[in-house]
Amino acid sequence: MDYDTGFNKSGQVIREIVIEDVLLKKCGYKARNILFFGFGQGAMAALASALTLKAELGGIVSIGGPLPSSLSSAADSGKKKNQTPIIVLGGSTSTLITQSGLTDLRRAFQTVEYTKWPKAGDGMPRQREEMLPIMKFFARRLQSRSGVPDDDAVE
Repeated sequence: MDYDTGFNKSGQVIREIVIEDVLLKKCGYKARNILFFGFGQGAMAALASALTLKAELGGIVSIGGPLPSSLSSAADSGKKKNQTPIIVLGGSTSTLITQSGLTDLRRAFQTVEYTKWPKAGDGMPRQREEMLPIMKFFARRLQSRSGVPDDDAVE
């Protein structure tokens, strides 16, 4: 099964209808307050949408989702890097997050964090240590400490 089936249409729908028409225009959100959390192809669709959006989003959490190959050439085009910060997480083995995939992401996005879990595969986080990098990313991007424990869990 090909996980990278092309994301031009889905990226366009997410960008034009979900983000621009609904969230920005109808709901009045600022782009900086919109965050995406995607797993596998959902993460790839979020990355594709952000890459073609002019505004900086609040961030993208990508679990096992590299930049779609159809957009990796955009990363090499010499255009200004996308300002939306992203965090990419994947397993230590049997992962879709390869070194070349990380290189493509770093060419396309200004801020790329990468966490390699000690487990095999790109499954969803199952324990605190796997979820902690995501929680830290959200805390920084949401700029709020409300509900965050007083210990150094987020520091």
